[in-house]
Amino acid sequence: MAALLEKAAFLMIQLCADYRTLRGKRDDLRVALSPGDEARLGQIERFFDDPYGGPAGAPEFARRAQQRCAVRVPATFDDADGSPCEGLVRDVSGTGALVEARAPLAVGARTVLRVLDAASGSEWRFWAEVAWSAEGGRMGLRFLGIPLALRVGRPAVHRRESARRAA
Repeated sequence: MAALLEKAAFLMIQLCADYRTLRGKRDDLRVALSPGDEARLGQIERFFDDPYGGPAGAPEFARRAQQRCAVRVPATFDDADGSPCEGLVRDVSGTGALVEARAPLAVGARTVLRVLDAASGSEWRFWAEVAWSAEGGRMGLRFLGIPLALRVGRPAVHRRESARRAA
């Protein structure tokens, strides 16, 4: 069960990266998306759409454009001096993430959030700005620009023992 939850969490990270990449191509780089990419972006936007926008009565500036998806994913980010820090991504959307850390960054600080999926050999890097920071080790990151997706290793290959014996 834990492996399934971990896989689902990394699928949410991938979905977030796809959203940021497709929006960045279309809106920031002004590149025309293929019909397939337009359809994919539409699906992701519908997935993250938050029809309620947050708590009832919240002022417009405090409302979220997208719902957050709960995850539990280890990550690293750079502190103000550029030293790596460990954190835990607790929720994510196409626009940002909630990260728990021993020493959250100050509001306005910019960092790179790195998420590694060792099972697939994938790493995502999200350029982000701290939107809010709270005591207790939590900070809200607002994603900026297009994320970087890297292949940092080979995914684990699972062979069936019976297939090896037959050879």
